[in-house]
Amino acid sequence: MDWATIFIGIIALIGGIAIGLKLQANNDRHKIKELMRSQAHDRFHYLATLRREIANILIWQNPDRFLAMYENIMLELQNVSDMNRDALKKRFDDLVEKYPHFIDFDAIGTKDYVLYPDAIDWKTNNDLEEYYKDNLRFTFYATELVKSWQIFRYYRNPHVDHARRYAQRVKDTHLKEKMLHAVETIDVVKRYGDIDFDFELDSDKFHAKRLFPDTPDLQIGIHLKKENEYGIYSVFVDDKIFKNYYRSCPNFETQQPLDTINDWNKILYLEE
Repeated sequence: MDWATIFIGIIALIGGIAIGLKLQANNDRHKIKELMRSQAHDRFHYLATLRREIANILIWQNPDRFLAMYENIMLELQNVSDMNRDALKKRFDDLVEKYPHFIDFDAIGTKDYVLYPDAIDWKTNNDLEEYYKDNLRFTFYATELVKSWQIFRYYRNPHVDHARRYAQRVKDTHLKEKMLHAVETIDVVKRYGDIDFDFELDSDKFHAKRLFPDTPDLQIGIHLKKENEYGIYSVFVDDKIFKNYYRSCPNFETQQPLDTINDWNKILYLEE
């Protein structure tokens, strides 16, 4: 073997090692990139879960207030892509300082089996709304400034129309529940008190009176005083008992069927 052959062999060996190191480096970079993307995915959806927990509480307590807050924060963030980058970075850094760890966005922070109302009884709605809005701001800012988060920009589309429809369903569910309580009170009074067929009943929470529509069903018009809402309870007895609930107006001349949340009583009252 001559020196030329040895030299060529050494060069080939060094070249092979260099190529191997480069391939390994490329592979490591790919793994790191995938790790960062996976981490961003988990954190993005973790924040979304925390928002969902807060929103469930807020929209049930006061659907109108939640909807107004949701519309305002979405309006604030709709043009985040057009914001000055330095100003956006400043806002993002301020949130990072306020919430150093992702767990700090957890407004509820309790054991998994503790009911939310019991866990947050010391927090105000203002507190919960601030957590929700800051969470959403952080998410929008991160999808602009953090490369591994930019894939989630398509999640940022606001769902204002759907939120409006769902808030109305929550309001209808509240109205139905309160109408049911009113009807239960009326039944008790009818059973144990002196009440006419053509009755009117007044309490601190509601005013109710018998209605006489041009239909065979029995109807009761109910005015909820605190909420200033009007509803009609209708019952028709044939082979079965049919009950219907409507949103109405002060003179009870309109009937809008309530669009309530399915099986809410099973959740709220543990009905079978």
